[in-house]
Amino acid sequence: MAVAPTLTCSLLISIYAHVASLQGDSAHISRTISAIYGEELRLPCPVPHQKNAQIIRWLLKTSSVEEWKQIAVAKGVRAPTEEGQFETLQNGTLLVRSMTIEDEGLFKCQVMKNGLEGFSVTSVSVFKPPAKPEFIESYPTFTAGTHSEIGKCIAKDGYPVGNITWYKNGKVLLHNGNETRVKVHIMKNQNTRLYTIESTLYYTLSKNDMDAKFFCEVVYPFQEGSDTQTSKPMKIDVYYPIEHVRIEVDPSNHVIREGDTVTLSCMADTNPSPAEYIWEKDGKQLGVLAQHTLPAVTKRDEGEYRCTVFDFDFNTKSAVMAIQVKAKEDNNELDRFGVIAEESHSADHHGKPKPLNKAGMVIGIIVTLMLVAFFTIITYYMCYYRKKTEKKPLEDLEERNAMDPGNVSLTVEQVVTEEQ
Repeated sequence: MAVAPTLTCSLLISIYAHVASLQGDSAHISRTISAIYGEELRLPCPVPHQKNAQIIRWLLKTSSVEEWKQIAVAKGVRAPTEEGQFETLQNGTLLVRSMTIEDEGLFKCQVMKNGLEGFSVTSVSVFKPPAKPEFIESYPTFTAGTHSEIGKCIAKDGYPVGNITWYKNGKVLLHNGNETRVKVHIMKNQNTRLYTIESTLYYTLSKNDMDAKFFCEVVYPFQEGSDTQTSKPMKIDVYYPIEHVRIEVDPSNHVIREGDTVTLSCMADTNPSPAEYIWEKDGKQLGVLAQHTLPAVTKRDEGEYRCTVFDFDFNTKSAVMAIQVKAKEDNNELDRFGVIAEESHSADHHGKPKPLNKAGMVIGIIVTLMLVAFFTIITYYMCYYRKKTEKKPLEDLEERNAMDPGNVSLTVEQVVTEEQ
């Protein structure tokens, strides 16, 4: 983008530089004027003269390496040249029928009378406004996060070289070599010597650039100042992958009762709209539309509803919602809403859910093992203590019987008597 201003300045400097260097005639330049490409120009001769008894010659010099070229001459009468492009009128004024780039340079009016010569030099600069710039979009859609060629801005047939500036939502986009880059290409028509500028914008888009308006503006030198022309704005369509998924319930803000008709809507934050929806209840597929309707719900419609969406790049994300239905005969107050749980999680490109909380799972396992160990110890202790308690009275009884002499003698005697 910085190339065009440099070329413009260089061109203007070169024009005035070569004007000032033309065979020492710079000291005699009486004025500098502007001419419009393709339009008629009249140059009065500022040298004092009369309508007769003198010769008026007009000469043109377009570069420092060229000699003065006679383009029109008159001796008190109307005298057009052979080409018909230039004509000297009776009052000495030079008529240029249609200005071209080749006519830019120094015009000398030379008056000769009685062997004396007087002349005056006029510097003429030619300007041609370019056509209204055209913004050509490179692609119909763009992907967020990628450095993309947004489009080309083309300003045709101008002179001298202009400068193209890019805008987004009314703010100038400056070339920084990173997220914003501008490449300028200037072409010159060898026949007309007019310039065509082609500026290409490269930009890193984000989700926030959705529906942003881009346009370009060409600023070109014109006579003693400058002028501008602006292209039509162009809206940019930015694709971005799924960021969030949620489920909305209609009607909302009341308890879901048997007999109600409930509509579940799967809302996905992505552009374009998801390529596919999948509804499931307790692992069983229900439908493939963005909305799923439950007419005349019953207690059998209670459960966990999951909506999974697929975006343009086959990324997937899901939202889960648990629905509770109040029976007609049940007058107990439930939660204010029929929805009792909601959560969302993402999945990879193959549709495999990602774990939501690994730390929670590990803590749960540890706590479960500790509880199992605790109850095992309590059970073992109770069983061992009870068995030991029941066994001890029997042992005590046997020990007392063994130590009682009466019991022992009686037993022996009975045995002896039976033997006799």
